[in-house]
Amino acid sequence: MMAIPNFLIKIRPTILLLFFMIITIFTSVIAIEKYFSAKKLALKATQESFSLYAKKIAERSLSFDQINESILIPLSHAANIDLMPELGNKHLYLESYIDLLEANKDLYAIDMGDKYGNFYLLINLKIHRTLTDLDPAPNAKFLEERTYRQGSDITKYQYFLDENLNIIKTAEIKTNFDPRVRNWYITALKHKKVMKTPPFAFANLSTQGISYVKEVKNTGSVLSLDYAISTISDNLKDQRLGSNISSFIFNQDKELISKLNENKDPVLVESKIALTKKQRAYLDRLESIVIGNELDWAPFDYAISGVPKGYSVDLIRLLAQKSEMNIRFINGYSWSELVTLYDNGTIDVLPAILSKKYRTEDNYFSNDFYLKITPKLIVRKDSLYSTLAEIEKNNQSVSNAIGYFYSHDYIKRNYPAIKIIETSTPTAALEMVAAGEV
Repeated sequence: MMAIPNFLIKIRPTILLLFFMIITIFTSVIAIEKYFSAKKLALKATQESFSLYAKKIAERSLSFDQINESILIPLSHAANIDLMPELGNKHLYLESYIDLLEANKDLYAIDMGDKYGNFYLLINLKIHRTLTDLDPAPNAKFLEERTYRQGSDITKYQYFLDENLNIIKTAEIKTNFDPRVRNWYITALKHKKVMKTPPFAFANLSTQGISYVKEVKNTGSVLSLDYAISTISDNLKDQRLGSNISSFIFNQDKELISKLNENKDPVLVESKIALTKKQRAYLDRLESIVIGNELDWAPFDYAISGVPKGYSVDLIRLLAQKSEMNIRFINGYSWSELVTLYDNGTIDVLPAILSKKYRTEDNYFSNDFYLKITPKLIVRKDSLYSTLAEIEKNNQSVSNAIGYFYSHDYIKRNYPAIKIIETSTPTAALEMVAAGEV
């Protein structure tokens, strides 16, 4: 009879231990389930917030497009709006343009280029904090620029206007600006409807922007409404998700349109280059030195949202800072187009060029190479051919960007049987390789 109590005493702790184990497992399962459920709900809430945010931005962007379209279409049909005012005469639509700038606080400028190479520009000087190269007069609110072309002679006349449109300062500047070679002008003539340009560097601003463009009634004159990207970003800041979140807006071509909560780049402070009086006087006489900037030759010379980037660009900026030169980058063109603009004098400097074709007495080159690269043949991993000799032997083709004379001439000289398919950019050439088209 005594064995039974002893047996009962031994089994009770085991049952109690099992009970606590079951309770622990059960509560752990509930806790884990709650954790993942909360995480799932948080993720869902975040996704819904992002979706709502993206929808609001898209709606605002679409509304912005529609507003500018509603402005440009009737404006492009206004009587004689394509006529450049004669020198000394008031522009027929000056007051209307002023009203438009006043009513649209985000609008940086209104301009028009005609088929003769003349150009008219009206800028709201209060729209941006860094209107460089303009030297605004005190109390100036607007800047009217008229560029007239007479043969090869191009002159820009500047009129700084106060709020009552009184002229308080004037300037006359020789220039080589031709609106007919600019992408916004070419795009408008090609599409015959209101178009929005990709981002590009504005000549008068230390920032990039976009333009809405429309041809005036088949006249060869193009109207443009210009907006700084920074202004668009400021306009969208009330839509941001939080102070620690950066937002990036892209167009359908995956080009960056705007950034919100963007940190400023650090400013380099460098010692100055000692120039002679003659060199300093020469630089002071120049309005600015125009630098050609490629679109996609990363990491050396490329652009993001119209902002020049790359090793070559950084080097030139550092040189300009140390020598106190006024420089201006121009982009939006293929390499071959940049070379053409250099040949006709629109561009003063090409920052990265290898070809011996331009080593003539009319061109100056830096004494030393600041960059040495070895040309490479790029093929897919599954390609049957890994050398130019194999490609030539098997009657295959290669892609090469237009204007890249070094690789083009090398192939033609050493492998004449290879067919070269030319593309507008290096990226397009690489995409042909990736797609198996060459």
